Amino acid sequence: MRRRSQIRRAAEPPGCRRRPRRGGNRRDNAGVALTFEKILAVLVVAICVALLLRLAIGERRRGRVDAALRRWGIAARARARALWHWRATRRQAEREAEAAIRRARGGEWDGNVYKPDSFKKPPRNKMH
Repeated sequence: MRRRSQIRRAAEPPGCRRRPRRGGNRRDNAGVALTFEKILAVLVVAICVALLLRLAIGERRRGRVDAALRRWGIAARARARALWHWRATRRQAEREAEAAIRRARGGEWDGNVYKPDSFKKPPRNKMH
């Protein structure tokens, strides 16, 4: 039985010379790890450059930049928290809506005017 490489060589013209492939199998994960390392290195260099530029600018600008970064961080944290807790918030809103509907069914309707039972107060004692 012939191997695939032998079949390929048999199909090539006689004067064709192929270079051997280097780097092993294409399916190995060495490229992925190397890519991750490169991304991490780029992030570290970017952070170092940003900190160096922060030192190079004046004190007033540094304060403004720090305040803006702080605001962005607080906003990002709030967005992440809202995204993380959106189901619980939605369930709570649904419970409150159901409670409001139950309360609304407990009163009287006079045409299109709703009079809840909680508005009915006992009469005051007359002083005279």
